Amino acid sequence: MKVYAVAGDPGGAQAVMAVVQELRRQQEQVITAAYDAAVNIFTPAPDHVLERATPVATALRYLEQARPAVLLCGTSVNGRDDEKAFIIAARQLGVPSIAVLDFWSNYHGRLTSRPPDGPLDALPDIIAVMDETAAQDLRAIGVAATRLRVTGQPAFDRLQIDTTSAAQLAELRVRIGCSAERHLILFASQPCSDIASKAGYAVLPYDERIIVEVFRQELLAHPAADDLFLWIRPHPREAPEKFARHVSEQVFVGMAGDSALAQHAAEGVAGMCSVFLLEAALIGKPVLSLQPGATGPSPLPLDRLKLGTACMDLNIRPAIRTWLNQWSGVARLEPSTAGGPLRTPDASLHVVDEIRRLAQQQAKDPGTR
Repeated sequence: MKVYAVAGDPGGAQAVMAVVQELRRQQEQVITAAYDAAVNIFTPAPDHVLERATPVATALRYLEQARPAVLLCGTSVNGRDDEKAFIIAARQLGVPSIAVLDFWSNYHGRLTSRPPDGPLDALPDIIAVMDETAAQDLRAIGVAATRLRVTGQPAFDRLQIDTTSAAQLAELRVRIGCSAERHLILFASQPCSDIASKAGYAVLPYDERIIVEVFRQELLAHPAADDLFLWIRPHPREAPEKFARHVSEQVFVGMAGDSALAQHAAEGVAGMCSVFLLEAALIGKPVLSLQPGATGPSPLPLDRLKLGTACMDLNIRPAIRTWLNQWSGVARLEPSTAGGPLRTPDASLHVVDEIRRLAQQQAKDPGTR
């Protein structure tokens, strides 16, 4: 069985890459195509680097050359959305497609080639979703239940097997300048002010630059401030220079180590609404999600799954102070053991099972699509 895999956004690329690794473990042939952040996430390097936006005609050419049994995609809303071109091309060629959803937001924009209000013309044959909440959300915008499979989130599979040693954690703390005596608090940023202007994205009522500054102020003013160290970790789409003015003896700005090592090293993780927070919560870290002015249920299911604290109040300062209180006068927390209610074991295997079903159905009766 040959599978053609495409992704661009970091979240989608990580989910797709987890499935690709499982396919290869099972000795299946996979051809990968990547753009933007996915180029560095796909390991080894992708077979095709999509340097420019891919029109349907180009996607057709790639698929005709590869002749895959199934197309595997992430779901993106980034202004390019090459996955959508490949899904439309695959439909024209009679190649079944499956997309892996990685987050609870922007559902409509992920499935239309003409966001924000276009028809759902980029629907794959199957959408693998994280949980029943995501399935309900997709049904609510008109996606047929027959297209949906609750598989779990493949990128979370690694949370079951990732291990970090005390030596690795200590080395990372040295790299960022955090002494062993201090509690390491990580703030995971994301480019809310940038992506909110892109078609298909929900407009967010908050700005990451303001939230980071308020969080920094509250941490440094906290009664336990001398025992705290702040790591502002930019999103892969952000330049570290964005927060360079915050660097001090007590504040580090930048990337260091991979995301899993950073999550294990931190004693607490704060941020806005990125999947980084959810992953940290799933390995047992105290998590604070700051979304001032947001209304309705948060797309990050921390409250729903009782995994962390979400603050939607416009005044976020009291929530920050209360959250930081847990490190007042306590010994440094030890690395926690992975665990959590959201992770469906072997999500990658479940997606591979769906890929096999599509390939077998297509081989049996090409007209069933």
